[in-house]
Amino acid sequence: MLALGRRGKTVFGGLALVAAFALVQVASASAATFPNACKNSVTANNSQISVTMTANTSPNPVAPGGSVSLTNIDQTANVPGTIFVAGYNLGLLTTGPNTIPAVVQTTIEGTNTVEGSQVTDIPATSVTTTITDPDGSPGTGDETGTDGVINVTYADQTWTAGASGTINFREDTLPISAGGGTLHTGGIKITATIAGFLQVRFGCSPGTVAGPDPGVVTLDDPAAAFASTQIQAPNQAPTANAGADQTVASEASVNLNGNGSTDPDGDPLDYSWSQTSGPSVTLSGANTASPSFTAPVGPATLTFELEVCDGEPLCDTDSVTVNVDAPVMQVVDAGAELIVNGPTRSAATKKGFVVRVSNLGTGPITVDPTTDLSAEVTVNGSPAGSVVLQSTSSKTLDPGARTRFRFQWNLEGSVAPGDTVVYSGTVSVTDDAMPGNDSDSSGPIIAR
Repeated sequence: MLALGRRGKTVFGGLALVAAFALVQVASASAATFPNACKNSVTANNSQISVTMTANTSPNPVAPGGSVSLTNIDQTANVPGTIFVAGYNLGLLTTGPNTIPAVVQTTIEGTNTVEGSQVTDIPATSVTTTITDPDGSPGTGDETGTDGVINVTYADQTWTAGASGTINFREDTLPISAGGGTLHTGGIKITATIAGFLQVRFGCSPGTVAGPDPGVVTLDDPAAAFASTQIQAPNQAPTANAGADQTVASEASVNLNGNGSTDPDGDPLDYSWSQTSGPSVTLSGANTASPSFTAPVGPATLTFELEVCDGEPLCDTDSVTVNVDAPVMQVVDAGAELIVNGPTRSAATKKGFVVRVSNLGTGPITVDPTTDLSAEVTVNGSPAGSVVLQSTSSKTLDPGARTRFRFQWNLEGSVAPGDTVVYSGTVSVTDDAMPGNDSDSSGPIIAR
């Protein structure tokens, strides 16, 4: 960037910055344009000039505390020709081409960095303009000057990323001031050498100049970023959780459970289950968090491995054991209990009694009284009369349950007082494992 002047008189007094950002890791670059307001070391007049700035950043993203390289830091200042005309009218430039040496330095702000801001090196450059003056007399108003361009490339910089957020690189908005000697401050510092000996120094920061000389300076903070990168922690591996070990029954439906698997970055997970030992089974939904299978006939031990992966991918595995119990053999055992209420009277012609059936086994049983029950009554040791089943409906009993079936004894004639009467009943269920408790009797009952 360039500013011209001599003792007691300003030649031109301002610079501005145009910022653009270009990231190494992205395919396209975008640009931002903004002005700089400047003060010079010679007069109180302020001016404004535009500049373009680009750079590359690497890596993108960067880990917290990681190193960020800012490379190819290019700056282009577009200097209006009217500034050079002012130098010509002061006798500092001549008609025709003029080449003016200059040096430039910029303070770059890096948000969310350890350094905060850094100054560039001070590359030497120059700006060229061509002055025309049709009447050959400076200051008569017919003078023109072509716009000049200053191009500089700063040395690469290294920055340290902070904990989180976006690192935006931009010209730092610093207070600007100017004065005699070497005093000049701002986000950009320029020194132009005219006629081989006269140095004019400028301090510039993002902002604008409005109104007549000296012009009102308004600074912009923050300036537009010309490069940026994201701070992002490195991807971390997920943690697989295949769930707790299980003990299941033979031929039971079993669900595995990998829903406890997690990823510290919150990445979605891919699931993959495989069987690593035991009798082979078919997994349904092996690529889901919760597959299922049918257990084999036990006893058996099956082992399954779960692998979970994030999108990078980073993966983790965990295993779960499923123990299959031996089949439970259901024991069929129906027991009969004879119940006779009240005395047996010699004058009676009929008498009711009950056979109570209990399920003493380990599985449910169904009792059909028309086929599974029998009963009789003896008098003095011989069968007497007829026994009729009163309740004929089948009943299903769970283990431990019991129910009553009613019978009626019809006498043929009468029972004499002192006769010995015995009531008995039997339950006969298929595959009964303990027939010894299938029958019961009332024992001798003396008729009255």
